[in-house]
Amino acid sequence: YKDKSVTIHNGLNLKIWDKQRDCDFIRGINKILFCYIGRSSAMKGLDTILNSDIPDDIDFYFVVSEKNAEEPLFTNIKNKCNNKNIFHIQGLYGQDKIDFLSATDAVIMPSKHEPAGIVAMEALITKNILITGGTGLVGRRLTPLLHAKGYNVSYLSLKKGKNGEVTLYQWDIENCKIDE
Repeated sequence: YKDKSVTIHNGLNLKIWDKQRDCDFIRGINKILFCYIGRSSAMKGLDTILNSDIPDDIDFYFVVSEKNAEEPLFTNIKNKCNNKNIFHIQGLYGQDKIDFLSATDAVIMPSKHEPAGIVAMEALITKNILITGGTGLVGRRLTPLLHAKGYNVSYLSLKKGKNGEVTLYQWDIENCKIDE
């Protein structure tokens, strides 16, 4: 078995990050590319993105599979897409997902609860800006590791302020606004 086994540390196969290819499925024309990648679920905070005005100079991609999608959330995602600067991709897996994450400038994950955050880790491996709340793995594990490496970490929160070394930016869910 020794010759037929591969150890994948922490459940992530890091070899697929060694080489990224160009993404021929990126259709936007803007230089700045943001995305949400994950499930169509109310707990993922997608209503915040859906109710926000996405600037015309940013291409935004919803990478959401129709499989197990919550309605009407999935329909609202498709309706938000204008094929000008807001797009939907049915789902990306394996090397295609890594290539896409490598091409983006920021990954938006406004989850109300993110216990493990595999996509968050994948986004960080591709040296992306990760915009998320400080819950679960992000808040308890990644924050101290990022601080130790010299990174500045801020969270989206229901209240504005400070939490130790972390700046909390208010995420007003009801009005779909984030303070600056």
